Amino acid sequence: MNVDRMRQIDYWLGIPLCFISSWFIKLLKWFTFFKPAPNTLNKPKALIIALSEMGSIVLAEPALKQIAKNNELYFLTFKRSQGVLDLLNIVPNKNIFCIDADNPQKFIKDSFSSLTWARKQQLEWVVDLELFSRYSALLSAFCGAKQQVGFYPYCNEGLYRGDMMSHKAAYNPHIHISKNFLAMAYAMEIKQPKASSLPLSKVSISDSCTQLQTRQISERQKQQMQQRIRDFYSEYNPTSHHIVLINSQGGDLLPMRNWGQESFLRLSKNILRQFSQVLIVMTGSSSEHSAIEKLVQKIDNSRCINFAGAIHLQQILSLYAISELMVSNDSGPNHFAALVNLPTYTLFGPETPKLYGSLGQTTNIYKKLACSPCVSAANHRKTVCQDNQCMQQISVDEVFTHVNIQLSACGAK
Repeated sequence: MNVDRMRQIDYWLGIPLCFISSWFIKLLKWFTFFKPAPNTLNKPKALIIALSEMGSIVLAEPALKQIAKNNELYFLTFKRSQGVLDLLNIVPNKNIFCIDADNPQKFIKDSFSSLTWARKQQLEWVVDLELFSRYSALLSAFCGAKQQVGFYPYCNEGLYRGDMMSHKAAYNPHIHISKNFLAMAYAMEIKQPKASSLPLSKVSISDSCTQLQTRQISERQKQQMQQRIRDFYSEYNPTSHHIVLINSQGGDLLPMRNWGQESFLRLSKNILRQFSQVLIVMTGSSSEHSAIEKLVQKIDNSRCINFAGAIHLQQILSLYAISELMVSNDSGPNHFAALVNLPTYTLFGPETPKLYGSLGQTTNIYKKLACSPCVSAANHRKTVCQDNQCMQQISVDEVFTHVNIQLSACGAK
């Protein structure tokens, strides 16, 4: 389903539904017959809702681990994001429900089915990690959980999503999103929030609390990936070649954060010209294969291969583990790279690394224009901009300087 269409539905249908549902939920709670089924298990169950942004799920890992200390985790997400949960390996597959958001009919059917599935779990908590989505707020309200945690606007205007949360966490646009997620986890420790405790959460969260666990990739997995590279470039030699990953696609959620194919073209040619031992691997999903193939053909060098769709998302950490560095638009891959601490150079524009920067070994390249960032939770990440100077003003020479230093340091020639 088109992203703008989803935003329109969330606004025009979501607001009135949230208003009606808020009063409906309150009325039901006033009567004794509205009681979720008791959980007979010793460990309470917590449903996490994180739908569209794959990178945000990685950034939520510290919060997920905090919640998992006292709760059994369940997860509700869009089907396209399921692979990220496989990478994190925190939530068992049997505890995951995926909604197909690409087909309108399946989307409606899966939305109702998810509520049926959730209510059968006898949930104690639901934690809504979405930024003021009315759709996720409705799912939270009707999933049968006894207590609900989610972002609440308090005195902010324009972010109405009803009044259906028992634990209303404040969204702070001045701290990293991973800390916002952790604040929601800490809000769960307050059994009965009182007026004096609002806004939630009144805790200090240090940078050390948001460190990701580095995943270990076995030698066998690395060798299998090296063989996969040889399928595309037969002369590849792991002992002499240095792999540079280029993620030139940014997905369709926010096209304005793409650096541009011409810039990636010039950067790739500069790298190949300067370093004869470098192999550039263009990454992406299978749906991005044709667009990346056009870029590879323009580069016109056998040491640049189109790897889009060549592996599953579950195998991507093996690719990162045998690579020297990655240059990427602000998108999911730079967050995945943090799981193996791959040096990454991320290009920011419409969004800010202060809120959404990778938690790994990353260098954020960001011009800090007066109009940037232009997308935020307040505008549901939609911008009127049609001329992304925040990305265009990032020069190829600036990015190449960073790459040159890194490749020279690792002995590439």
